[in-house]
Amino acid sequence: MGLVRHHALLSRTRLFVKKDVDPSLISTTEAVKRWLEEASNDGWLVVYNNYDHVRFKGRRHGTNQSVQPAAKSAAVSSRENEPEAADPMAYDIRPYLPKADHGAVIITTRSSTVKLGQFIRLRKLGDINDSLAILESTSNRVHLSQGKSVAKTRRRRRSMNLDALALARRLDGLPLALSTAGAYLNQVSTTYAKYLQLYDNSWLRLQRESPQLLDYDQALYSTWEVSFRHIQQENQSAATLLQLWAYLDNEDVWYELLREGALEGLVWLQEMTKDEINFDAAMRVLCEHGLVEAYSPTKESGIESQGYSVHGCVHLWMIHVLNTRVDEEEMAWIAMRCVAS
Repeated sequence: MGLVRHHALLSRTRLFVKKDVDPSLISTTEAVKRWLEEASNDGWLVVYNNYDHVRFKGRRHGTNQSVQPAAKSAAVSSRENEPEAADPMAYDIRPYLPKADHGAVIITTRSSTVKLGQFIRLRKLGDINDSLAILESTSNRVHLSQGKSVAKTRRRRRSMNLDALALARRLDGLPLALSTAGAYLNQVSTTYAKYLQLYDNSWLRLQRESPQLLDYDQALYSTWEVSFRHIQQENQSAATLLQLWAYLDNEDVWYELLREGALEGLVWLQEMTKDEINFDAAMRVLCEHGLVEAYSPTKESGIESQGYSVHGCVHLWMIHVLNTRVDEEEMAWIAMRCVAS
């Protein structure tokens, strides 16, 4: 809600520069809340969209927050976090929630730490046809999910659909990546096959040249860049691990793998793998920011701990962006040491 965001911004401004908030904004916010709280007004749904600047006063960031009895609510996360300590724009959303036992509230957020009401985590698309549908709607080229095409020949139609299928699989169900690819293809004559080649060979340039999506405020790589800066402030070892991960497989990194590579002199890695509590603390920060996902424990785990993975698109960002800020030879040597030990 724009009113909530604007009111919260002015409230923070008053704290820092001692200026008064516009009384009309306060009265309007309270009036809306009172109207929603009326017993006879029970058929409403309020959506607080993009609550990404998160702060819960009096609580440690990242704990399960409680909220006084209010409207039924669901926090929907697309798995990217905005930590309190690193974000001067952060505010507590709870004062803006109606205090009622009727109606419904949906909060969308990239932060996995917002646990108000029922929490629904949005994961990557599991059905390849859903990925094809996004490519279809954003590229405005072919009816991919139904196998239809504007191509003149059957051979060309089949080739285009197979190339689109390969691209959809490469983007692995990440809606923002699919939309970005479709927006680029909508404005150029590049084929799906050529785009996939550019994606593998010139990832960062391709992302920078892609059109800005109208309904999203940041580019694909920019969202991860913001998260990385916040991670650096929360846990520098976790941030350095992301840079090392460019040299490791994106599907599986686990405690014992990194512990074996923690030689004398690698202070950050030694500290992080000193014990599993330190390791878990670093991985928890990465998971809270949505860059890493933990595998669910199983009975067949064996003697080694469960691993973690990163999405293929995130891994490419590590390779093409984070990798440019480190000593490549040193990172490659550390990765080889971890794998070979």
